Amino acid sequence: MSTITGYAATAQGKGFGGRISIAVGIGGDGIIKGVRIISHAETPGLGSRITDEEFLRQFEGKRLEELRLAKEGGTIEAITGATISTQAVTTAVGDKAKELMELLTEGMP
Repeated sequence: MSTITGYAATAQGKGFGGRISIAVGIGGDGIIKGVRIISHAETPGLGSRITDEEFLRQFEGKRLEELRLAKEGGTIEAITGATISTQAVTTAVGDKAKELMELLTEGMP
């Protein structure tokens, strides 16, 4: 018998340059395990920095309630010059984390 220890799913956000596809992993404890950008059309050198490890690492180890930009009382620091892209990723990750937490709470595979 296998035990579900978490979920991984894709999320979508609307960035400055269009759709951003994101992979989100969350553990059974409700903690974000990882976030990766699958695809995007953001501006090179600005919005494209959403793919930088330094930005993505901010999500790791966070709970749902922490997934807001720092200026909104959360823990995610926006990328200077790429607020729309940053907000799109943060919102999409938060929305998907909420959905995954509901699945974990319900105990569904």
